[in-house]
Amino acid sequence: MVICTKILSQSTLYGMNKSLKNSGLFPSIFNVAAKADIFVNATCGEDGPETFCKPSESSRCGVCDARSPDPGKRHNISNILDSSPGKWWQSPTLAKGDHYEYVTIVLDLKQIFL
Repeated sequence: MVICTKILSQSTLYGMNKSLKNSGLFPSIFNVAAKADIFVNATCGEDGPETFCKPSESSRCGVCDARSPDPGKRHNISNILDSSPGKWWQSPTLAKGDHYEYVTIVLDLKQIFL
């Protein structure tokens, strides 16, 4: 009876792990939202100038106005997908009504992921 064994070196094991990383077990990472369409049912300032305050900074308030020529006052939903400094989406304040307590954001990835 002959028994054959193969001792795997560290470099062989590393090569196996490396090949696994390039397989289906570890798919590549990418931003699925980069080409997505995004919609929201309400945005701060869409009906004209509106004052908002950041909850974490109660003394820091500002004015949002979706119709303003100043891009610093427009806080549209498309800003969620933009990582530029000074750009963000701002929901309406509850001062405009309790129906703004819940805002719906829809992100259409334009693909089916299985």
